[in-house]
Amino acid sequence: MRRDKILAAVPAANGWRTMTNGERCHLGDGCYLGAGCDLGDGCHLGDGCSIGANCSLGVGCRIGDGCDLGVGCRIGVGCRLGAGCRIGDGCDLCNGCRLGDGCHLGDGCRIGDG
Repeated sequence: MRRDKILAAVPAANGWRTMTNGERCHLGDGCYLGAGCDLGDGCHLGDGCSIGANCSLGVGCRIGDGCDLGVGCRIGVGCRLGAGCRIGDGCDLCNGCRLGDGCHLGDGCRIGDG
């Protein structure tokens, strides 16, 4: 049984790239997913989220309404981001991290296991 399903295909400089998602994912209204995103099983993205290219979200992540993730972010298993969070490019949130509403992280931040 294949775990990933094609969510969308978007043009890229060197051809077409696909985004994949796991089983039972929820994408809220008005979500944007950049090229090369990978969503683990059971991810939940609230309304109006923007996920930059080449981001990876672990199993069971919950991303609140209006969150903005920069390019190349890695969000670990079971992470929770409150509404309106802004996460810079290349950030790494390890398993179980919890960020409240409106948190802002600059580029390259790393937060250890929750």
